[in-house]
Amino acid sequence: MLTSGQKLQFSSPATASVWRPNRLRADRKGDIVNQEFFYDGKTLTLFNPKENLYATTAAPPTLDAMLDFAREKLDVIAPGAELLYGNAAERMLKETTSGFVVGPSVVAGVKSTHLAFRGAEVDWQIWIEDGDKPLPRKFVLTSKKLPESRSSPC
Repeated sequence: MLTSGQKLQFSSPATASVWRPNRLRADRKGDIVNQEFFYDGKTLTLFNPKENLYATTAAPPTLDAMLDFAREKLDVIAPGAELLYGNAAERMLKETTSGFVVGPSVVAGVKSTHLAFRGAEVDWQIWIEDGDKPLPRKFVLTSKKLPESRSSPC
């Protein structure tokens, strides 16, 4: 949010590969941040290629525990973390007050179904691939607590 009140949106697409119960690689390449996130069941490493900087720390032995550790102890959120938990749907729907099917969509050339949900603090949208591999293709969170995230009526 600019001081003038104008909102700007920056792109920060991420990809993640998960091997349960304890491996993750996630890459975020965007307008503001480029970061690689590695977890092997023992260590968590963050790498910023542009600055050629990295940090490594010991981490808990499971993916869910590592995501909590990174968020609570390191103030680091893995790209797409909300979708990476073993009980992701349960966690996300717990705080959801309503939702609906927006309709068919195409994400990066893949036919998908667009869903939208509302919660007290966060609204979120997810695009799920159609067919026999219903993988999430896109995910957007909008916090209602941050003034710069709130939508204004048109």
